[in-house]
Amino acid sequence: MVDLVREFMATFSQMMVHTPIKSLPRRDMRQWKLYWNRLAWDMKIREMENGDVDDIQDTGRRFEAITSLRRRRNRLAPIHCLPYELLSLIFKMAQDDLDDVPSKNKFLLDISSVSSLWREMTLATAVLWTNVAPHPLPFDVFLARSRSADLTVYVQCETATPHDVSSFMTEMKIHQDRWKGCHLDLVAVGAVGPIIESLPPGLHTLCLRGTTGATQSVEPSMFAGFAPHLRELRLDAIHIPMDSPIYAGLFKLTLANLTFEEQDSVHWLLRALELSPCLSELHLDLLHFSLAPGTEHSDSSSQSDSNPPVPSVSLPYLRILSMTFKEPHADNDGAHRYIIFHINPHPFMQLRLAGLGAGPDGSILPLWSQLRPTPEDAESASITVAAFTELLACHPSLEHISLTKCDITLIKVLEVTGARLLCPLAKSLAISSCDLSGAQLARILASRTRSGKRPCLRRFEINACPRISKVTVLAILPTLVDAEGVIVPFEWAVSSG
Repeated sequence: MVDLVREFMATFSQMMVHTPIKSLPRRDMRQWKLYWNRLAWDMKIREMENGDVDDIQDTGRRFEAITSLRRRRNRLAPIHCLPYELLSLIFKMAQDDLDDVPSKNKFLLDISSVSSLWREMTLATAVLWTNVAPHPLPFDVFLARSRSADLTVYVQCETATPHDVSSFMTEMKIHQDRWKGCHLDLVAVGAVGPIIESLPPGLHTLCLRGTTGATQSVEPSMFAGFAPHLRELRLDAIHIPMDSPIYAGLFKLTLANLTFEEQDSVHWLLRALELSPCLSELHLDLLHFSLAPGTEHSDSSSQSDSNPPVPSVSLPYLRILSMTFKEPHADNDGAHRYIIFHINPHPFMQLRLAGLGAGPDGSILPLWSQLRPTPEDAESASITVAAFTELLACHPSLEHISLTKCDITLIKVLEVTGARLLCPLAKSLAISSCDLSGAQLARILASRTRSGKRPCLRRFEINACPRISKVTVLAILPTLVDAEGVIVPFEWAVSSG
């Protein structure tokens, strides 16, 4: 969305230039009316620009008149024919695509400089001014222009001085009833303790990010006996005990760059998830569990009767579960598998795994096909051929397979032979940025499209494979007699007719 808005901003002046009739695009009657009206204003503007000027006073009056005419002409542009509410929504969506506060605020300045109408609309749209930070612009300007809209407070301790943070938070406490989001970036827990202790109960989103490699802990006492009723919680290198009430009622939870030393840490995490039965997204990034449940590396006395293994946690609304691993580690991988196995998610959940090694039995995932519905999407990075083969064998109901930057040994597993038929229900296959030869591609596709009575591949996509040329694709196409079609890069599709 940001790119679209910026593209329009870059070409805004060109929209007002007269275009020869022969190069005009097809337009409906309303567009033609707007076009000819703009053309009429252009002619008036040119007449005034080319007219003679007798004195400086006449120059000033003519400049004001030309500016007024240009403003009236610009308001006939198609983008200005949109309802104000829709255009404001476009600006808000484009702003939300940006990550950091300086970029969000710079975006406001950029769109305000396009035209007077856009500036008026930007100033009048309160929700565009709700991202408040100590810098770079005076935050009192944002407080005034946001009027009574909900606020998202950002504090980046690396770039703001302690005095700036203190002054900022003193002012922001007056508006705590409007807080809906709070982002504390690169924080030292001791320095922002007063902020955490006084979080408003109506807060929806809390994001705490410390320094990677040095996990800090938030003491339960910092919540002064209560916790805000959050919808989203993100903790990066900041640890809050899993028995804290702050984990209750969440819709999104992200835990990143945390180390758990105790063997029952996994059980505590699962209990925390039980407090949020409506959880829709769970992201566990670069977590490290020193001990997995059931390992013998710890003293048995560490497992008390008060912490028995928990049953499966029912999360019927969980649509996204992602896990990212820094490097393979037997206990850490086992702990994550334990979490996956003890979650009952939505049947069409997306499962995203990056860096998870194979387990002791050579598998990547639990045998979900035998226990519960297979997730709608499963992504994995860093996988051996044996583990990949085992994964596909355990999930025969897979219908769509996408391989990007994969070794050829993984792709060859998909070739149907007399002794091997993986993913018999596969309907589509996409291969992108792989070092695959034309002969290897032809064998795989031929084995999956000439199927006899079993279901066969119906759609195939190939993109950015350096060894697959246009000639190769044209030679393969006639052999795929049972396929619906092949989606190839746009220029190939055009040249092949």
